[in-house]
Amino acid sequence: MKKFAIALLAVVLVAGAAMLEAQDAGQPPAPEKEHEWLQQLAGEWETEAEAFLEPGKPPMKCQGTESARMIGGFWVVAENKGTFMDVPITGVLTLGHDPQKKKYVGTWIDSVSNYLWNYEGTVDAAGKVLTLETEGPLHGAPGKLAKFKEVIEVKSDDHKVFTSSVQGEDGQWSTIVTINYRRKKAVAGEAAQNPPPSEQEPVMAGNRIVHFEIPAERPEALTKFYSELFGWKFQKAAIPDLEYWLCDTGSDGPGINGAVMQRQNADQPWMNYVDVASIDAAMEKATKLGAQVALPKTPVPGVGAVAAIVDPQGNVCGLWEQAKQ
Repeated sequence: MKKFAIALLAVVLVAGAAMLEAQDAGQPPAPEKEHEWLQQLAGEWETEAEAFLEPGKPPMKCQGTESARMIGGFWVVAENKGTFMDVPITGVLTLGHDPQKKKYVGTWIDSVSNYLWNYEGTVDAAGKVLTLETEGPLHGAPGKLAKFKEVIEVKSDDHKVFTSSVQGEDGQWSTIVTINYRRKKAVAGEAAQNPPPSEQEPVMAGNRIVHFEIPAERPEALTKFYSELFGWKFQKAAIPDLEYWLCDTGSDGPGINGAVMQRQNADQPWMNYVDVASIDAAMEKATKLGAQVALPKTPVPGVGAVAAIVDPQGNVCGLWEQAKQ
């Protein structure tokens, strides 16, 4: 713990300016419930598609895969791969939500056309069906655009269905593509290479909070408050241009130590630091789960590194990585 306290003292001078600049610019927006809806679309999927090219004739069928991931909690990006009529096809779908428009928005591009599809749509009241509207080129009619309706229906956690319909000149809608997506199940070999989270090497080193910082307008006065309230002991650290009081909360029972520091701005939160094996791995996992970066990884030469994230509900969490011995 002493080593960690020394590291915090060193890093505060390096990281403080960066944190202050980021906070002065305003906290970045947090994902909203509409963005959270998109998370169920992420994952590894196997696809079975049917394309209805001519009325009265059986559909053309093909199989493929989709690999979808979240970007910062705001966007789902899905790469689709398959072969249709002996032609390999790759397509990329992006979906997000625009709070100003109050609509879901997205795009589609693929390897067999030069057209950029743009979507706008809404989710039904039951929260199961996303309907997207767009315009695009009509098959068999070069240079002509038609209205399309793309629907993603969530059947279960492991099954979703995509349906594409086109509006004819008579105003009637016809289904042209249906794709069933089923979440991939790990086979024995894959399970051995990619064990479940409980069997993997944890991202967190101890998965424990190891340090806290309490911001204060008058740090010394606040140390007296906590000293009288809890019996905590404080020692002022010799840091130029920053009032920083190391806090010893005691040795009886579980607990951690921390500090009371000069408040850098009005929005500075009470910060907890979690000990992680790798800040890079922890931040990558955190952003996939919807967090944002509040403070990039900042090295403390010889002792470790710190960083900070904003969780999906807007709370700031510090990360600490001890230097390898």
